[in-house]
Amino acid sequence: MNNDGKMDLVVAGGRNLAVLPGNGDGTFQSPILFNLVSSNSADAADSLALGDFNKDGKVGAVVSVAGTVQIAFGNGNGTFQSPAKVFSTGLEAQGAGNVEAGDLDGDGNLDIVLIACCHTDEDHTFGGSLLAWFGDGHGNFPVKNTIASGLADMQLKVFDINRDGKLDIVNTRRACMDSCAYGVETWLGHGSRTFTYYTAGVSSQSGFTIRTGVTFGDFDRDGILDLATGAGDIIPDGFLMFRRLPNNTIADPIFRSVQSSEGLSDTEIISADFNGDKKPDVALTYSPNNEVIVMMNTTTPPGQCSAGPLYSIHLCSPGGGSIAFSPVPVSARVNSDRTITGWKVYVDGIAKGSGAGANVDASITLATSSQRRITVKAWDASGGEFSSSVVISVR
Repeated sequence: MNNDGKMDLVVAGGRNLAVLPGNGDGTFQSPILFNLVSSNSADAADSLALGDFNKDGKVGAVVSVAGTVQIAFGNGNGTFQSPAKVFSTGLEAQGAGNVEAGDLDGDGNLDIVLIACCHTDEDHTFGGSLLAWFGDGHGNFPVKNTIASGLADMQLKVFDINRDGKLDIVNTRRACMDSCAYGVETWLGHGSRTFTYYTAGVSSQSGFTIRTGVTFGDFDRDGILDLATGAGDIIPDGFLMFRRLPNNTIADPIFRSVQSSEGLSDTEIISADFNGDKKPDVALTYSPNNEVIVMMNTTTPPGQCSAGPLYSIHLCSPGGGSIAFSPVPVSARVNSDRTITGWKVYVDGIAKGSGAGANVDASITLATSSQRRITVKAWDASGGEFSSSVVISVR
């Protein structure tokens, strides 16, 4: 923020922005405060994104405050130009609940995406709008498009989730009308200010809620970025993995437990390679006891998992004792010094899939709410037979 080559922190809270200049050693100096524009003492910043919105080479900030979007242009010394530039959403009785920045149309100017949300009371959350405002490189947004309306409460991120060089919108959603439904959504950008929509979700009857935002990573090591969210108030606590498939659709979630012994409420989730093994891990914050829980990724890519001892099958997924949603992805590696002539996947002793080659890759549809035994058997050219089994719970 002040061009000294050291990373700083920028925080939005209440009616203020705060810049904490970094010392370059993990410590930070006292905050430099900046007042946002508001005449109502109850107004508070809902979200924050950074970027050079007027292309002057200095980092500015965009925040959502009540029914406005405000841009504070940076001075390049850790302070902002005052006052902030204020844009109204123009939507009556709706606040700008989340705003993110990125060049959505590829013209070199930063754009913003926001959710203007919602009509809400104890049992209802609906009527929000997903908006894309396209920047002109001078800190203005002359083109304002409504991507979709009649939406639920959403938490947004902007990222190239399908790796096509064009920014997409990724979000969690919470829709309530007497009961609630939760899910994740992707709006895949075409670089032409248009988007294609995909979603997957869970209902409140499933026992899961989604209270966090969404994070992403290639969690199953298949070369496609997947999504993850917190799983809400349940025991055991954990998170939901949403696999993205090659056709850009999103599979139903798989629950992963953090093995907590008490009821916690997850508040945020993020993914990064925390242990340097080139696999995306997950970290979650939890209330009310202020825990941070890190879950290390032990996934091995289908067809590339460690083979184990000679004349064996290494079952990569599912893992023994895991909880999975149907259909269950099954992958394994057959290790033999002879040609594998065939393999089969069994569920409770009944064949459900077959193929040839050393890499087993199948998707098995199973009845939910039950424990099932998954067995993989293989045969090599010498007539040798190998097998491996796990017991899983299917939701």
